[in-house]
Amino acid sequence: MASIGKDTPQTQYVSYLMRLWRPGTMSAWHIQLEHVGTGEKLSFADLDALNTFLQTRMRGGESVVTIPYTTDPVPERH
Repeated sequence: MASIGKDTPQTQYVSYLMRLWRPGTMSAWHIQLEHVGTGEKLSFADLDALNTFLQTRMRGGESVVTIPYTTDPVPERH
């Protein structure tokens, strides 16, 4: 394994758990990301909002855009 020195770019890493669900077969899908390290949960209204968030983060920005989100909780698993 190579060590990280001053001339080696440091690897950036972030991990999210993504949950997808819909309350019924005719309902829209709900999207939620949970940051594995912090437990922060973010909900998105659609794939475009999720994509915007991820592209912003990958460019090194924090959540600088307003992300449409849903307020529906993740359903309990039975």
